Amino acid sequence: MISQLFGTDNTAGTTKLPRIPTRIEDLDPADFASTSNNPYIVQEKNISDILCEYQKAIAAKNNKEGLIVELNTHELLALNNVLLIKHGQHSKMMLDFFSEDTLKNIKLDLIDRFKIEDIDFNKNIRDKLDDILKVS
Repeated sequence: MISQLFGTDNTAGTTKLPRIPTRIEDLDPADFASTSNNPYIVQEKNISDILCEYQKAIAAKNNKEGLIVELNTHELLALNNVLLIKHGQHSKMMLDFFSEDTLKNIKLDLIDRFKIEDIDFNKNIRDKLDDILKVS
């Protein structure tokens, strides 16, 4: 019965469940309106407005088909006004609204604005953190 319901494959001794989309209740695209009196502008692009359009599309996707945590990480973060910017690791949906160049320019602007330095992480500290995370 469970295997029919979830399409599990128990032949190797492990149960595989499909990725089931989750819908966030009461998420209305109209909730994401650009009302910023001080928009974030990078290279003459209004990032605040683009983010609002992205959020509206995410809300519509949520209402239509749901979101999957493992696949829609960028979208779930964007709903909370967080843009996850890592070179070459953007979702397709994110790239529908922000070009690679725009994302690169946002990153460069933030590095300059907050005087972020690119320093190597101490290997010993990183190894200790890795050990702690593995135990957790």
